[in-house]
Amino acid sequence: MPEKPLSDLGKVSYRSYWWWRLMKLFHIHQGHTVTATFLSNESGIAVDDIVSTLITMRMCRQYKEPEFIPGEWYVRIHRKIVDHCVMCGYGKPPRLLLDRTKVRWAPAQTRPEFERQQQRTAAAMTSRRASKSQNVTPLVTPLATPPIEQKPEDTYTPSPLTDHHVATDAPDHISLPLN
Repeated sequence: MPEKPLSDLGKVSYRSYWWWRLMKLFHIHQGHTVTATFLSNESGIAVDDIVSTLITMRMCRQYKEPEFIPGEWYVRIHRKIVDHCVMCGYGKPPRLLLDRTKVRWAPAQTRPEFERQQQRTAAAMTSRRASKSQNVTPLVTPLATPPIEQKPEDTYTPSPLTDHHVATDAPDHISLPLN
């Protein structure tokens, strides 16, 4: 979903894509009357963007007949209109199409939603740990013999640094011949 408000160039670019996407849906639903909300659910485009795109093309309107929902935008998809739009080349396909099976997407979350999700995850992890600790047998078995005691002479203590490890014959600087 694009950031709003769109610049003029952004509006042209997005409308071209939206129109292309809607044309694909129009091919599927030819001869039907559909709502902008239905098109939004099918395409993933915001209702306002669909309505503005279709109003620009004079294809969308609100009907006052009793069989229509008041305030909802409707589109009557006629085969002749779809054919005309295809012949005129309305809407350009995107240069890069993504494989939807490879895309992992999650809707943006507000801060309270994120915090609730974190609390649910933490609670689930705690209950999972509790249930696992009841069913798990210990991996370490008690030793039959007592552990070996370490003598003080067996432990390593580093000695303080001395200067004997520093190379004294190294030059302070290196000069390279210039050509």
